[in-house]
Amino acid sequence: MITDRTWAQINLSALRENYKSIAEYVKLPVIAIVKADAYGHDSLPVARALAEENVDLFAVACINEAKILRDGGIDKPILILGVTYEERMAELEKYNLIQSVPSVEYAEILAKNAPNVAVHIKVDTGMGRLGVKNAEQVKKIAKILNVEGIFTHFADSDNEDLTYTDTQIEKFNEIIEESGVSFKYRHAANSAAVIHCEKALSFDAVRPGIILYGIYPDGRYENIDLKPVMSVFTRICDVHDVKSGESISYGRTYVAERDMKVAVLPIGYADGLPRSLSNKGKFYINGKLAPIVGRVCMDLCMVDVSEITVKTGDIAELFGENISIDSVAECADTIVYEICTGIAKRVPRVCVDK
Repeated sequence: MITDRTWAQINLSALRENYKSIAEYVKLPVIAIVKADAYGHDSLPVARALAEENVDLFAVACINEAKILRDGGIDKPILILGVTYEERMAELEKYNLIQSVPSVEYAEILAKNAPNVAVHIKVDTGMGRLGVKNAEQVKKIAKILNVEGIFTHFADSDNEDLTYTDTQIEKFNEIIEESGVSFKYRHAANSAAVIHCEKALSFDAVRPGIILYGIYPDGRYENIDLKPVMSVFTRICDVHDVKSGESISYGRTYVAERDMKVAVLPIGYADGLPRSLSNKGKFYINGKLAPIVGRVCMDLCMVDVSEITVKTGDIAELFGENISIDSVAECADTIVYEICTGIAKRVPRVCVDK
């Protein structure tokens, strides 16, 4: 399916294959991370596809993301990784959600407002973000809430040197053992740890995020064969000539050194095309690479097509089969997470499943 302007194609078949590959590799329950609109891939069709593959749980960042899934018919367990504030805690029971608990203080507030909700205790073993610090805090929480699970988050599992990750695992194990509390789910492995850290697979579940979508978190292609799920396309809306000495786009940062042919693409930073790709990014058009010339605008950008046969309506690929998202992130001096989650909501997600 082709839309009139710019669109992101979501390959649900690739998503299914990625999930199966991960599940087969870890042989553990999978908590599928679908926060941030499933990393920009559209959380509801993604969750529906994964539910059909019998994923064990879903995890999101906030209650609004959880409600989208529940309202869309997803009945699998959903863990909220972030904080739900007191005025909305009653909704946790209403929507049958699982809440993460990062402190004793938070647990006490939750016990007053949603005493029956299942919880997973968050342990800070070295991320320096959210989480309890010791076994005594775990025990206090377990006394007042329905504790189903416990988890921690790795700070450095995409590093080839896993020394710090090993230290976090040891601390996590110590806190669990010293607490004397039993848990249905103990989980620690994020995407990088699923691929690279065997010790992180010694718990009861894993939490893959970016790898579900066929993207390797650190560019190391090993252990699991993944297929990219998202491709981003746009269509040429104008082709015109530019004379030597003429400038292109805001700030006149590009001045033509020769007569050239330029195509205008209806995609800009409001669509998620990083402005940092100005004068250095590329699109794939009709079998060739077309470099961006001039600054990326809010809704448009221009590319040099002097050596490419093009016409209005031709398709240009930002990333997908011919340009990897990794190369786009590297060119934009950012990470793949920011590229895929940055594709704006006004860009339609067109799902294919074959």
